[in-house]
Amino acid sequence: MILGVDKVLELIRTQNLVEGLDEKNINFEGCGVDLRIGEIFEMDEEEGFLYIDTRKTPKYKTIGKFEKDKKIKVKLEPGKVYIATTVEKINTPENLFGWLIPRQTLYKCGIVVQGIRTDPGYHGNFSFVMINTSKKDFELEIGARIANIVFHKVEGKTKLYKGQWQGGRAFIEKEEKQVKQNGKID
Repeated sequence: MILGVDKVLELIRTQNLVEGLDEKNINFEGCGVDLRIGEIFEMDEEEGFLYIDTRKTPKYKTIGKFEKDKKIKVKLEPGKVYIATTVEKINTPENLFGWLIPRQTLYKCGIVVQGIRTDPGYHGNFSFVMINTSKKDFELEIGARIANIVFHKVEGKTKLYKGQWQGGRAFIEKEEKQVKQNGKID
């Protein structure tokens, strides 16, 4: 079951489901609430890897960061990979699953957004990947509405997210051991 905006607003007020919303410009659309782009990083040339027990992402450099009441614009260059985080923090309770739906304007301009969910138990800024698949630069203002988050109710038991991306970390700075959760359901 997808929660309606009345239920989402109730959970924002009573359980801090989404923190950091701009109260003056909050935008509920359809059955979700819009999130804004908070920080964006561009991939450097270094390689990443994913092995059975360890992993590492390439290095990224910050190209824009949200500052209230300040207009900051960045250009997404064709063929480049970016990681972005939201201004808002998500606090997903054990009975909900959040689904991020990017704004149509992005897709229509050739910007592909991936990384699209928040598991039960996740707390932090939402991070995702953006790739400019077009042949032209795309200008993006930091703080612009980037996506709509919709919450689904989960029936039955969940395994709360305890992974290393908790808190909204955007990338891995050095090789690290992967954390595995117990696969046993109690």
